[in-house]
Amino acid sequence: MNKVMIRLALLLLLALTIPAPAVAQNSEACEFDYTVQGGDWLSKIAEKYYNDPLAYDQIVAAANHDGADSYTNIEDPNLIEPGWLLCIPPQGGQSVEDSSQMVEEAAVGSGLAGTSWQLTSLNGVDVLPNVRMTANFGEDGQVTGSGGCNNYFASYEVEGNDIAIGPAGATMMACPAPISEQEAIFFAGLASAATYELQAEQLVLRDGDGKAVATFTAVRPVALAGTAWLVRSYNNGKQAVVSVIVGTELTAIFQSDGRLNGSAGCNNYNSSYQVDGDNISIGQTITTLMACVEPEGIMEQEEQYLTALQTAATYKIDGGRLEMRTAGGSKVADFVAAVTGQVTYRQRIALPPDAVVKVQLQDVSLADAPATVIGEQIIATNGQQVPFPFEVTYDPGVIKASNTYSLRVRIEDGAGNLLFINSQAYPVITRDNPVFGVEVVVDQV
Repeated sequence: MNKVMIRLALLLLLALTIPAPAVAQNSEACEFDYTVQGGDWLSKIAEKYYNDPLAYDQIVAAANHDGADSYTNIEDPNLIEPGWLLCIPPQGGQSVEDSSQMVEEAAVGSGLAGTSWQLTSLNGVDVLPNVRMTANFGEDGQVTGSGGCNNYFASYEVEGNDIAIGPAGATMMACPAPISEQEAIFFAGLASAATYELQAEQLVLRDGDGKAVATFTAVRPVALAGTAWLVRSYNNGKQAVVSVIVGTELTAIFQSDGRLNGSAGCNNYNSSYQVDGDNISIGQTITTLMACVEPEGIMEQEEQYLTALQTAATYKIDGGRLEMRTAGGSKVADFVAAVTGQVTYRQRIALPPDAVVKVQLQDVSLADAPATVIGEQIIATNGQQVPFPFEVTYDPGVIKASNTYSLRVRIEDGAGNLLFINSQAYPVITRDNPVFGVEVVVDQV
């Protein structure tokens, strides 16, 4: 551990003696400086430097990086102004992250390299229910995963059983306070790790005093095929990764025989795909010929999504999340494994304004044992009435083809009193049962 700590001390001393702009302009972090001209847009700049207009997100990441103080922060990729100074990182963008983190030292040969883990406890306290937090230790000295709310990345070094994990960079999603607070503790725990222990299917990170700061269990690899994926966001080809229009549903189902099908929001589509390791190629799509007018923009969204799919070159699965990128590293689309549908009831009764809808995805395989909850969504109605759309995410790694899964729905008032519950079973996922568009009818208590 001494060598690791000495290296960290030297890096800290170096960081304190170099002005921030000089760090940001390190030639390893930014290959070029570029001043925005009139008529510029990000995809145009990305095409100039990378020959890939969809690689603009590397420029955004470089500009918004913590160490890039001398460059203009890009809050909206669709809006840049003449005179802004942009950092153009080397294609792939890896060295921008490295400029404010530890010097990367390949972890090949360590017991951690190439392994994936799910957090079970943090400082001895169990992780919040239905919150998935992960750590994937790559063979390139990078650890990535989900903090429960945001995706993160950091560098790591190992020497024997000693470990040093650099500061985590993360996306900037907002989540409820308990989840965000837990995530912050998790990131701090990673940074404080000094040693690690591998015990069969368990990984324990300890701080310098020997205290267990994070305990993980091994994650089973999730195959691309066999899971129905729901699109959360996609690249619209106009310098932006955008969320799916509210009220529409884009899906992707990768069959084991190389077929790909799903819904593009209005029309159903079919295509083919091939995978080789983490590489993927998707063929031309064939769609039905419906024309939809509502909601506004649905047909444009469909065209943009299908176009983006065909630019996919790599994919990565982290639990219930699937990410695809172009060969240049630009985001193609983000997906989640989820069961979707709506909750309704037949009685002509208005719910109180403080009513809460609770939708659980349960494993009900054992008739003589309590159901196991593997996913849940809690919906505050805020005075709205049925139907209520739901989207319950889950980890495909826990799904077994031989098991039975079902939805359980409750509607309660603000005091927790039960108002409605489903009396009929709604099986999903396995045995050719539906995954998307499940209508659950609940009965008054």
